[in-house]
Amino acid sequence: MNMKAGVHRPLLRAICAWTAAAVTTSLLGVVNAAADSVEDMCKQTDEICACTARKLKSEVGNDKYDLYETIGVAYMANLNKGMNMGDAWDAAVRAESNKRGTGFAELLMQTNAIGQAHRKAMKSCSG
Repeated sequence: MNMKAGVHRPLLRAICAWTAAAVTTSLLGVVNAAADSVEDMCKQTDEICACTARKLKSEVGNDKYDLYETIGVAYMANLNKGMNMGDAWDAAVRAESNKRGTGFAELLMQTNAIGQAHRKAMKSCSG
Protein backbone atom coordinates (compact mmCIF):
# COMPACT_ATOMS: atom_id res chain seq x y z
CA MET A 1 0.00 0.00 0.00
CA ASN A 2 2.78 2.45 0.85
CA MET A 3 4.40 1.69 -2.47
CA LYS A 4 1.23 2.56 -4.40
CA ALA A 5 0.85 5.80 -2.49
CA GLY A 6 4.45 6.67 -3.29
CA VAL A 7 3.90 6.00 -6.97
CA HIS A 8 0.79 8.19 -7.14
CA ARG A 9 2.18 11.17 -5.24
CA PRO A 10 4.19 12.58 -8.17
CA LEU A 11 1.12 12.22 -10.40
CA LEU A 12 -1.09 13.94 -7.81
CA ARG A 13 1.46 16.75 -7.43
CA ALA A 14 1.54 17.22 -11.20
CA ILE A 15 -2.26 17.29 -11.40
CA CYS A 16 -2.47 19.79 -8.54
CA ALA A 17 0.19 22.00 -10.12
CA TRP A 18 -1.57 21.90 -13.50
CA THR A 19 -4.96 22.65 -11.92
CA ALA A 20 -3.52 25.59 -9.96
CA ALA A 21 -1.90 26.95 -13.12
CA ALA A 22 -5.15 26.61 -15.08
CA VAL A 23 -7.18 28.34 -12.38
CA THR A 24 -4.62 31.14 -12.08
CA THR A 25 -4.55 31.64 -15.86
CA SER A 26 -8.36 31.73 -15.98
CA LEU A 27 -8.57 34.25 -13.16
CA LEU A 28 -5.91 36.45 -14.74
CA GLY A 29 -7.82 36.31 -18.01
CA VAL A 30 -10.97 37.55 -16.26
CA VAL A 31 -9.08 40.34 -14.52
CA ASN A 32 -7.34 41.39 -17.74
CA ALA A 33 -10.58 41.30 -19.72
CA ALA A 34 -12.25 43.57 -17.20
CA ALA A 35 -9.31 45.94 -17.11
CA ASP A 36 -9.12 46.36 -20.88
CA SER A 37 -12.50 47.84 -21.83
CA VAL A 38 -10.88 51.01 -23.22
CA GLU A 39 -8.72 48.82 -25.44
CA ASP A 40 -11.68 46.57 -26.29
CA MET A 41 -13.73 49.56 -27.45
CA CYS A 42 -10.88 50.60 -29.76
CA LYS A 43 -11.54 47.91 -32.42
CA GLN A 44 -8.09 48.37 -34.00
CA THR A 45 -4.90 46.32 -33.73
CA ASP A 46 -3.65 45.46 -30.25
CA GLU A 47 -0.72 47.83 -30.73
CA ILE A 48 -2.93 50.76 -31.76
CA CYS A 49 -5.38 50.07 -28.93
CA ALA A 50 -2.64 49.90 -26.29
CA CYS A 51 -1.20 53.18 -27.59
CA THR A 52 -4.68 54.71 -27.60
CA ALA A 53 -5.33 53.68 -23.99
CA ARG A 54 -1.99 55.13 -22.84
CA LYS A 55 -2.58 58.41 -24.69
CA LEU A 56 -6.14 58.69 -23.42
CA LYS A 57 -5.06 58.15 -19.83
CA SER A 58 -2.36 60.79 -20.11
CA GLU A 59 -4.82 63.18 -21.76
CA VAL A 60 -7.78 62.86 -19.36
CA GLY A 61 -6.09 61.70 -16.14
CA ASN A 62 -6.65 58.66 -13.94
CA ASP A 63 -10.09 59.56 -12.53
CA LYS A 64 -11.74 60.22 -15.88
CA TYR A 65 -9.98 57.27 -17.47
CA ASP A 66 -11.21 54.99 -14.67
CA LEU A 67 -14.76 56.32 -15.09
CA TYR A 68 -14.65 55.72 -18.84
CA GLU A 69 -13.15 52.26 -18.35
CA THR A 70 -15.78 51.32 -15.75
CA ILE A 71 -18.60 52.41 -18.04
CA GLY A 72 -16.84 50.63 -20.90
CA VAL A 73 -17.08 47.30 -19.06
CA ALA A 74 -20.86 47.69 -18.73
CA TYR A 75 -21.12 48.97 -22.31
CA MET A 76 -19.32 45.92 -23.70
CA ALA A 77 -21.54 43.63 -21.62
CA ASN A 78 -24.62 45.41 -22.97
CA LEU A 79 -23.39 44.96 -26.54
CA ASN A 80 -22.89 41.26 -25.83
CA LYS A 81 -26.53 41.11 -24.70
CA GLY A 82 -27.55 42.35 -28.16
CA MET A 83 -28.16 46.04 -27.45
CA ASN A 84 -27.27 48.56 -30.14
CA MET A 85 -24.31 50.85 -29.48
CA GLY A 86 -26.27 53.95 -28.42
CA ASP A 87 -28.61 52.09 -26.09
CA ALA A 88 -25.74 50.05 -24.66
CA TRP A 89 -23.74 53.19 -23.83
CA ASP A 90 -26.73 55.04 -22.38
CA ALA A 91 -27.65 52.06 -20.20
CA ALA A 92 -24.06 51.80 -18.94
CA VAL A 93 -23.92 55.53 -18.17
CA ARG A 94 -27.33 55.42 -16.48
CA ALA A 95 -26.27 52.48 -14.29
CA GLU A 96 -23.08 54.26 -13.25
CA SER A 97 -24.90 57.55 -12.61
CA ASN A 98 -27.31 55.66 -10.35
CA LYS A 99 -24.40 54.11 -8.44
CA ARG A 100 -22.72 57.49 -8.01
CA GLY A 101 -25.89 59.43 -7.30
CA THR A 102 -25.13 61.86 -10.13
CA GLY A 103 -27.33 63.01 -12.96
CA PHE A 104 -27.43 60.96 -16.14
CA ALA A 105 -27.07 63.99 -18.44
CA GLU A 106 -24.07 65.30 -16.50
CA LEU A 107 -22.28 61.96 -16.61
CA LEU A 108 -23.17 61.47 -20.27
CA MET A 109 -21.60 64.85 -21.13
CA GLN A 110 -18.44 63.85 -19.24
CA THR A 111 -18.18 60.50 -20.99
CA ASN A 112 -18.90 62.05 -24.40
CA ALA A 113 -15.95 64.40 -23.87
CA ILE A 114 -13.75 61.45 -22.87
CA GLY A 115 -15.03 59.59 -25.95
CA GLN A 116 -13.92 62.47 -28.16
CA ALA A 117 -10.47 62.33 -26.55
CA HIS A 118 -10.51 58.55 -27.09
CA ARG A 119 -11.21 58.95 -30.81
CA LYS A 120 -8.51 61.65 -31.07
CA ALA A 121 -5.98 59.36 -29.35
CA MET A 122 -6.95 56.49 -31.64
CA LYS A 123 -6.43 58.66 -34.70
CA SER A 124 -3.06 59.79 -33.36
CA CYS A 125 -1.95 56.21 -32.72
CA SER A 126 -3.20 54.99 -36.11
CA GLY A 127 -1.26 57.37 -38.27
